Amino acid sequence: MEDVRETAALPPGEWQDISPVLTAYITNRNCRPMKVVDSGRIIGTGTCIYHSNSAWLAHIIVQTEEQGRGVGRRLTEALVRQVDRKQYPHLSLIATDAGAPLYTKLGFEVEMEYFACQVDPKEIDMNSPSDLEDYDGSWEHQVYELDKAISGEGRRAMLQEYLDGGKLVTKAGALLGAYFPNLGDGLILADDVDAGKALMLYRMHEKENASFPVANAEAEQWMQSVNPKPLKRIRRMTLGKPVEWKPEGLFNRIGGHLG
Repeated sequence: MEDVRETAALPPGEWQDISPVLTAYITNRNCRPMKVVDSGRIIGTGTCIYHSNSAWLAHIIVQTEEQGRGVGRRLTEALVRQVDRKQYPHLSLIATDAGAPLYTKLGFEVEMEYFACQVDPKEIDMNSPSDLEDYDGSWEHQVYELDKAISGEGRRAMLQEYLDGGKLVTKAGALLGAYFPNLGDGLILADDVDAGKALMLYRMHEKENASFPVANAEAEQWMQSVNPKPLKRIRRMTLGKPVEWKPEGLFNRIGGHLG
């Protein structure tokens, strides 16, 4: 894993340690990581993540000293070229303000913006909801169905590694919402607004950040009630035929690598 140690040093200092993510990319058969090497040094990296009907570009990073030399453009173009566009007509990525101009030049279009914020736990004066259920295998199929209905993507191969430790909201044998704290920033899916808010509240007792599509007006309204501190803008950008999804059902994203 020498590549992981070297590549983990690429991001700016304010980033969290990306070593676990890089290790997952290398060991997961649904990921195709790529590196840029100059004079024996890794100066850039990026990964393609494949689902059954879509693909994502993730963690496209260029060493700070090497930026402005076209490394990011060539890396992104190489990642796009390795995707079979007939099999995966929908290609997505999450872009910051810094990366968006490059992706626009390469044909990506903004599909959705995300509201990103940080919350002071002291502002949350509500008790954590007590009617949540622990995930167990009997809900596995319903979790996959809920995820596909909201994301529009076939993500079963990726999800199955992170289901344990999840929290659910159910009613009369139906799954209304799910939270998986071990998947990225903590994925929250719900096709019921109250279930989504309950899972957001539970999550905010564990984590101080949140991010979800601006199209989820119910989530943003709830978040405004706890005096959030807005963070940088985040864009979901796409190349090719967009997948049909329900952003109003996403109450917290996975992260910058999967939306």
